[in-house]
Amino acid sequence: MENLSGPKWNKYNANRIVGEDHLGIRYVAIIIADYLQNGITSITPRARYWSFYTWVLHDFINNSQNRSLAEFKKYLKRQEWFYILANIAQLEGNGPVGLIGVTKGQEVWNTGLEELPERTDYLKNSLGGYGQAYRNVIKILGFTREADTEKGVEIDRITEEGKALAIAFENTIKHTDYYRNYRLSSDKIPRRVLKEYGDVAGLDRLNQPFSQDLYILKKHFMPDKTEDRLKILRCSSLEYYMYIIKNHGAECSKGLSGWRNIIYDKHSIKGQQYKKIPDIFDEVAKGWEIYHGRQLFTYGLEAIWSYVLDLLSIKPCLRSWLIENVIENLKNEGIDVNNRVEEILHLLPLDITDREEYIKKAANQYGSATERVYYPLLLMLDVYYRFKDRSDFNEMHKEFINLGEDYRISQKAWERTVEDNRKKQVKQLISHIIRYFILEQHQIVALDKLLTTNNETYHFIENEGILYFISSDRPRFNTFRTLQGVSILKDLGLI
Repeated sequence: MENLSGPKWNKYNANRIVGEDHLGIRYVAIIIADYLQNGITSITPRARYWSFYTWVLHDFINNSQNRSLAEFKKYLKRQEWFYILANIAQLEGNGPVGLIGVTKGQEVWNTGLEELPERTDYLKNSLGGYGQAYRNVIKILGFTREADTEKGVEIDRITEEGKALAIAFENTIKHTDYYRNYRLSSDKIPRRVLKEYGDVAGLDRLNQPFSQDLYILKKHFMPDKTEDRLKILRCSSLEYYMYIIKNHGAECSKGLSGWRNIIYDKHSIKGQQYKKIPDIFDEVAKGWEIYHGRQLFTYGLEAIWSYVLDLLSIKPCLRSWLIENVIENLKNEGIDVNNRVEEILHLLPLDITDREEYIKKAANQYGSATERVYYPLLLMLDVYYRFKDRSDFNEMHKEFINLGEDYRISQKAWERTVEDNRKKQVKQLISHIIRYFILEQHQIVALDKLLTTNNETYHFIENEGILYFISSDRPRFNTFRTLQGVSILKDLGLI
């Protein structure tokens, strides 16, 4: 970038290469997951945090004369830090899965000190894990609501449901030495006190007869009756996971690929291993099928993007040279890029084994153009094939297909692109993808991020028609929220 001609800023204040989704298309899958599993995100996998944070807010309000946000941050950090240590103590030095701040907590726990001091550096966020992960989802379940800053209230307000949950958690821990003698002090805390606290309050201890917050959490995560559309979908999704685990337990143990095989291949009428499922799961099953399809499309496009960046890293070049180089590499590897697109469509749907192999090879930094461009293209076309003209979709599913429109390359926008190019040569479709879905798309998204967040996420820059490399990238899937939903079900004792 130092060699670029033209004017330069006197001072550069933007943060460089911050965040992800550098083509701006992952967001579509996030919205779909938010809708199907409202209130459980990729970073909120433990049910008892809803109880703990609601209790901290309630306890602070009841015991603090100064209820400013600054004082709440101090109180929250102390409570959360010793909750981290209590969870580590409960598992004798091994923090449970999903424990926020576990790395720093284990470091301090392993010092062997008999009395452990307060630390605030376990997370950069001034509101700890509450601000980083759980604050919004606790609101979604109805336990808290926004602060009323116009009336001078700086901290989140607690609802009646939240008060009931906080009191239930408090009643669970009120006999502990920590609650009675240490929670409001500034003293160091003995290991034995934290062990006792963790034994009753730990994330892994929610599903115990003495846990008075368990019933309330069950009722809110999976209500018996509700007219709230998002709550109905969340409950249906969680029940769908329970059905899957009961009927496909061994497959689930394979992680993302196993779940994809179940939802995308066994529970879809377009899947190669289709088996009918109960009608009550039909809507959410199709919703998660679309989610998986979106993930595959995004992954395929990001794989091509990754290959293009690696080519660009060799030397600055014109767009035309870059595209021609990709096409030439494919030709040299035996790919007939002069074939018409419709001839490739006759190869679909992809065999499951081939699809999974293509996914693995697409992520190989040192892979060939075939593995990193042609195979990803097949993944993207397979998604087109899967969702084109689906008569079994309801209005919600159709909205998911249209989600993102042209700006974020919706499934419908991709379908139009394939239709417009199906009688053209494969090299013309690849050229279109690189020119519009990658080069122009990234520049639009990076400029938008720079203007709205002050983060510079450019992976290349264009000056007088020449592209200059800045940074590479790699394809990856969004965190699969179903696994977080399953974790919540385990905490609640439902699986």
